[in-house]
Amino acid sequence: MNRLRYLTLCSLILFHFAGNGQDNIHEEVFLQISSDRFVSGERILFHALVRSKSSGKLSELSSILYVELLDDQQIPVFQTKIKLEKGQGTGDFFISSLIESGNYQLIGYTRWMKNFGDYYRIPITIYNPFEEYMVTPAGAPKMEFYPESGNLVAGFKNKVLLRYANEQGVGIDLKGRIVDPEGNTLSTIESTEGMAKFYLSPLANTQYRMIYEDSSMNFNFINLPMACQACASISLTEFSQRFVLKVNDNVKHEKSGILKIRDRYKIYFEGDLEVGQLLNMDKKSMPEGLLRVEYFDAQGEMKAHRLFYNGPIAVIKSEIIKTKSRNFVELADLNQSITSVSIVVRSYESASRSAVISQINSQLVTRPLRSDFVSQTNLDDWMILSKVSWPEWEPIDQVAMMPEHRNDLIEGIITSREEDVFEKIIVFSIPGKTYDINLAQTDVNGKFLLNIEQDMAGDNNGYINVLDYDGGEYEIIMNSEFYTEYPNFENWPIRYDSLTVTQVIKSSVGIQIENSFQHLRRDSIVMGKKEHFKILNVKNYHLDDFTRFPTMRDSFIEYIPGIAIGKSRTDYDFNIRWPAELSAFKQTGIYLVLFDGILASPKEVLEYSPYNISDIEVLSERYYIGSAVLDGIIALKTKEGDLYGFEPKGLKYKYKGLQRQKIYFFPDHTQSKELRIPDQRKILAWQFMDQIQPSQKMGFYASDVLGTFDVLITGISPSGELIQEIRTLVVE
Repeated sequence: MNRLRYLTLCSLILFHFAGNGQDNIHEEVFLQISSDRFVSGERILFHALVRSKSSGKLSELSSILYVELLDDQQIPVFQTKIKLEKGQGTGDFFISSLIESGNYQLIGYTRWMKNFGDYYRIPITIYNPFEEYMVTPAGAPKMEFYPESGNLVAGFKNKVLLRYANEQGVGIDLKGRIVDPEGNTLSTIESTEGMAKFYLSPLANTQYRMIYEDSSMNFNFINLPMACQACASISLTEFSQRFVLKVNDNVKHEKSGILKIRDRYKIYFEGDLEVGQLLNMDKKSMPEGLLRVEYFDAQGEMKAHRLFYNGPIAVIKSEIIKTKSRNFVELADLNQSITSVSIVVRSYESASRSAVISQINSQLVTRPLRSDFVSQTNLDDWMILSKVSWPEWEPIDQVAMMPEHRNDLIEGIITSREEDVFEKIIVFSIPGKTYDINLAQTDVNGKFLLNIEQDMAGDNNGYINVLDYDGGEYEIIMNSEFYTEYPNFENWPIRYDSLTVTQVIKSSVGIQIENSFQHLRRDSIVMGKKEHFKILNVKNYHLDDFTRFPTMRDSFIEYIPGIAIGKSRTDYDFNIRWPAELSAFKQTGIYLVLFDGILASPKEVLEYSPYNISDIEVLSERYYIGSAVLDGIIALKTKEGDLYGFEPKGLKYKYKGLQRQKIYFFPDHTQSKELRIPDQRKILAWQFMDQIQPSQKMGFYASDVLGTFDVLITGISPSGELIQEIRTLVVE
């Protein structure tokens, strides 16, 4: 019978791979960082792999990665955009002394991922030694009980996990026993690193208790959760080749329900299951990764759910590499079949060594798992403690946001009480950049999408205007490029004890020494190939070549015969005269007037002082920008290109450009100039390559910092799996 059920499950999984196969439209991010514990003066280095969820291969759908650092109130401290080249990108944040000590979230995603609420999250801790701090006493340890899948079901055997830990999540060992109301011992408890599990078959309306002895030799009594009389639970047991699953439901009329196995993106199994029926699930027939089993009653209400993980945590080599400070460490026996290879060597103090643990943490809203607590043998116990915020799965019919396949996209909407908002031209430009303008056209609802073709770095203050020289009034509302809301991630206090203070001070001294020699060890900025588009047939009028006139109107009339000026009772207008050879074409009546690159009206230009104008450029022919068809362009430039007293209309908009890519400096200790320069690096290698070549010598130099380091070698296998190997380096 079990064999039959196993075959049924396998066939259903294969069926639902096809039936629910929408994961091919999903991108997923994997972020590697230089540590997860930082001190003021350090940089958070991060490297991103953006992959297709279905194939695991690098995705070329998106060209921009959004990265944020959130504080404990989920308010952005840093926001940046990183250029992706074939699914990879690198960047950094500098932690100044203005950043407060605390726990933060580093989050990365693409614009396309925002359609599905997806992101990659890494919890990090920052210590600021320049703050005034107090050594805080340890808070009272906390004991919590976690029935498997959340419910303690009366009348059935339940697995219950016990966690006894301090406020920092560090487990505390204890011994105790579970007793019934008469004091009879039902189970003996002995925890390992604050974790223990026991089995209990509770009766309804019965209070069970735990008795344990604390560090002060006092006996304590803790009430267990009351067993529920109308609920269900999911029991899951892991074996070497399979999982065995069973549903317990004490509602008498519920004899069966619907079982689903899913991840965030897809349902892999869905079918009827009888209460108490054993279900064997072969690991090889299931996808690797974080999964959740869900049980629904006949009315479709979810009664129980439980996380589990299918797959290994990491390949950890037992070999220990030993070296001396400043020696070259060569890495041998590297996997040459993997691509998108990264070699990161960092201090062992990081809490998340494993890429798998990092991937799991990215999806949790509860406290992150720590590599020094979690192992392959106890991972499933930690899954019982953990929670995710996955949305209810449903087919995807449409999306709201296009992917940024080539350029940056920003979107917004215009509204007006009196004017029609359909087919209005929206102009975005930066002062001083005359022809770096971007145009878009609104739809029937006033929505628009600007395609930023220029490669702009850093923050840029620009203006967004509606091209309407008739004086129409509009409100422009821009959508945030970044997420504005996240799930409520569980937070925990940062606590200083004497050991932490000593470590932070030691790290801070090393960082200050390292930073004081930064002028000798500069990173290299990778300058991209910037394409300059020259507009042909532009005629330039340099006003110093002419006799200056007191008004702009006189200046246009005397210098620029190709521009006619009209005036109604309320406003001015320009008419661009095309050359005779274009007389057969009909003009649209739409043109651009630019003042140091910013959209201006004819009235604003004609009322400005000509003595501040250096040049006037005129394009007298049809010109296309995006979907806009123009009769020409009139561009005025001040002497310094700084607007000089001109006050632009429209919405002032801070455009966040791309962070410049860098080649990070790492010393070569064979160079004589390095002999007198201290080396306090805790990041010994930060290397990325497409693939390791057979003849390529891979390695790095140790620093003056002694101790244990992790050597993390990560890449993508030919089948699209993320592969990681962890080695240990000891610098003596």
